[in-house]
Amino acid sequence: MSFDEVDRANILAERERDACIAAVRNSQRVGSGRATCLDCEGEIEPARRAVNQSAVRCIGCQRELEQTR
Repeated sequence: MSFDEVDRANILAERERDACIAAVRNSQRVGSGRATCLDCEGEIEPARRAVNQSAVRCIGCQRELEQTR
C-alpha cells in the first residue's frame, strides 16, 4: 500500500467516525428522550422525563450503569 492509499484510507475512516459521532449526538438532543428504557424496556418515569427530557434509561438502569463504570 502506498502512502497516498494510507492517507485516503485514514481520511475515509475519519469521515466515517465523524459521521457516526454526529449521528449519536443528533439522536441524544434534548427532547428526544424515550418513553421506555433502552435497557429494560420498562417505562421511564414521567417525573424523570420531565426533569431530563433526553433520558433514555429508567432511574434504576441509569443508577446501575453509573455504579458499574
